[in-house]
Amino acid sequence: MKIDRLRAEIRTQGRCYGAAPRKGQRMAKCRSCGAEMHWAKTVNGKPIPMDVLPTPDGTYAFKTPGIVRYVPEAERAGMALHTSHFATCAFADQHRRDK
Repeated sequence: MKIDRLRAEIRTQGRCYGAAPRKGQRMAKCRSCGAEMHWAKTVNGKPIPMDVLPTPDGTYAFKTPGIVRYVPEAERAGMALHTSHFATCAFADQHRRDK
């Protein structure tokens, strides 16, 4: 089936949207540490800063350009995963909002 082939392609190639922003993504620099990052939205519509390049210990995958979803650990094998910039920025606590 076409959908199974597409899913396999996403898992093996990761459909990586790193390095250069695509339609729906905004490239930015962190105001605190100066690192380049993408502004994306979660599947729930909330903005989230994402590190540009995929990392082996990432927890998010781009569902479509500009939209990320959390990937449970059991599903992460073979995917191009990204990390939220909140997890890597030394100054992240300055930017968090109270819930």
